[in-house]
Amino acid sequence: TVKVAMTDFSFANEIVEYIRMDDVEVATHCWPGAEGKYADRFACVDAYPIPHLALRHSGGQVEISAKISDHVNHHALSLGDLLSAYVDIQCVGGLSNDDGQ
Repeated sequence: TVKVAMTDFSFANEIVEYIRMDDVEVATHCWPGAEGKYADRFACVDAYPIPHLALRHSGGQVEISAKISDHVNHHALSLGDLLSAYVDIQCVGGLSNDDGQ
C-alpha cells in the first residue's frame, strides 16, 4: 500500500504521474483530489501483490519511486516536499525454495 499526503492535488492536472516498485509501474495518474490536508493520506496503491520470487532475487528489498506532475506546486510540507508517502508492505507466509518447498 502506498498512501500520499494531500499537498496540492485539487485540480485534475495535479496528479501522481506514476508509482513504481522495482521499475514496474503499479499506479499511474493517481489523483487524490484535495490540497492542504497534510495529515490525510490517499491510497494510490492498495494491496499490490509482490511475487515472492522477486523478493528472493532482490534480497528482500523493494525500491519504490514516484513522480508528481509539474502542476503540483503549492502546499509543501515542512521540509519543502511536495510529495510525501507512507509505504506499508506486509509479508504473509514464508519464502519457499526454487523447487516449491
